Amino acid sequence: MATHKITFQNGAVMKISPTNTPIRGFNPPIPHEFVEPSASDSFIWWLYKRRFIMCKKGASEINEIIPRSRSKSSITDWTNRVTLCQSCHREFHADGVTDFKIKDMQYERRQFLIDIGRAEYIG
Repeated sequence: MATHKITFQNGAVMKISPTNTPIRGFNPPIPHEFVEPSASDSFIWWLYKRRFIMCKKGASEINEIIPRSRSKSSITDWTNRVTLCQSCHREFHADGVTDFKIKDMQYERRQFLIDIGRAEYIG
């Protein structure tokens, strides 16, 4: 089980895991926290606030922007992982993952993180 480190503006550090948060899953309640990035599912769910970056619906799956078939390290790169709804996940893989789809998803990821106030995680 992954443990994440939160560093507060006053310099205090708190370790938190999915089992010691008041909300199911990893969802720290502090508004101005910095969570150490990782490729763990709990961090990815937290990063995108359980929303899909394209349609803004509730996400149900985690996917790699650059597919595992193209890069063996894609699953360990947290900047390559996003949350998706099931229908958009199917659409992303329909007719293959093209370079255009990858660039579009990377752009949408960047814009989404800016829009939700997490630009420091663009990577």
